[in-house]
Amino acid sequence: PEILGRYVIRVPDLVKEVHASIFMDENLVDGILWTALGSSLLESKLEAPKPRLKLRTNAKLNLPPVDTSSLAERCDSGFEQLCKSCNSALTSYKVIVEKEDQSEDDENEARQHKETLGSIVKFSNYLSNCPHGIKIWLDSLNNKEDA
Repeated sequence: PEILGRYVIRVPDLVKEVHASIFMDENLVDGILWTALGSSLLESKLEAPKPRLKLRTNAKLNLPPVDTSSLAERCDSGFEQLCKSCNSALTSYKVIVEKEDQSEDDENEARQHKETLGSIVKFSNYLSNCPHGIKIWLDSLNNKEDA
């Protein structure tokens, strides 16, 4: 991940996407993982400057708003959002499953809640199956305290 991360954080189009304010909302698990990787690589050294989005053009571009909080803070808030959405989905799913008469709308809602709960599974699978995943995650949490 370190070689991939060092290369990827220099790709302008990807950096613009990851730093966009809406990226975390639309791609919660991916947003958490990319910001954790960036934080681990860029913010782990206390003397290192905080990463900033630089564009190599003078032309006016219509870019989405850029989130200027630290990568570690964004990673942490994304994880908090993931936990809240999964908790809410689990509570709602439990209510639907305990109903005796389930309508088609209930089944569709249950399917949506299962998809939301799949996000925490995706995140935990990454941490358990990627050899450097836990180190990257812990670096990001440590950087949050330093920010």
